[in-house]
Amino acid sequence: MHKQIYVNGSSFSYGYGLDKKEFLEKLNQVNSEYIDFNEPQEKLNDWRKNNCWPGILQTLSGMNVINESLYGGSFSRVMRMTFDYINSQENPRKTFYILEVPNYDRYDLFSVQQNRFIKASSPEVSDEEVVGMEFNAIKQFYTCFSDWIVAWRREVMNLLFFSNYLKSLNLNFIIIPTEQFLLTQQLNQSSDKLSHWSNRIFENSVQNSLKNIDLNIIKFPTKNNSYGNLYNNSKFTPYKNYTNNLLVYSDESKNFMFNEETDNILNDRHFTLSGNKQIAKQVFNYMEYYKSVTI
Repeated sequence: MHKQIYVNGSSFSYGYGLDKKEFLEKLNQVNSEYIDFNEPQEKLNDWRKNNCWPGILQTLSGMNVINESLYGGSFSRVMRMTFDYINSQENPRKTFYILEVPNYDRYDLFSVQQNRFIKASSPEVSDEEVVGMEFNAIKQFYTCFSDWIVAWRREVMNLLFFSNYLKSLNLNFIIIPTEQFLLTQQLNQSSDKLSHWSNRIFENSVQNSLKNIDLNIIKFPTKNNSYGNLYNNSKFTPYKNYTNNLLVYSDESKNFMFNEETDNILNDRHFTLSGNKQIAKQVFNYMEYYKSVTI
């Protein structure tokens, strides 16, 4: 029996925007459900934590949710922090794990100067975390060593390795892919050509490996044929048409993102309050499906 849920991921699981005064000022004009932007920042932060999808999932599941997601976070950060959490628990099997796989080309770097880990999420380095020479160092790193195809392959391997580690401990977990896996799919069903982010040989070669975590990869319902999937031939899905990818699911829904809800007054595609509610519901439903298959 699980006693808590552990979540880690990027801004999509963090609830980015739900506590930003400049966002809420505009959102208050179109939807009275949002907290007043004039409230103290501490109260806004608490509201975000309770109304991002992991916070709503806590209400739906009746279990405590530990959400260590952060905007700009990488899958390397997800793995590091999940590993630390697991090894801090007397019985890690009492936790259900929900792990988002964020943007492919992000890094979890240890800052010698600051003596802590920092995020590297783009060559522009606009994050307030960097100090001193770190700005130029990260920019040069992306210039010299960042390759989209290599980064995507690395993340697929990391996902497989870490998933097998979780399985070796008999832990229950769900994987939520975002962004990068969507961009690797075939351009149309009659073509072998993929987007420039990948190639057919690698795509086909990892399918047998991904089959081992088929049940662990979430399925969101879609109106159209299944697409945008990390694994293409699922035997574990409660839906006829589905997607593994959170952004495919969000694209099919109404008022799911801030730009839609505000008629582009906010130029941001993070999730609205309504979007977070829908995600929480779908994650909870898949958790229940997962349990029904594994029990």
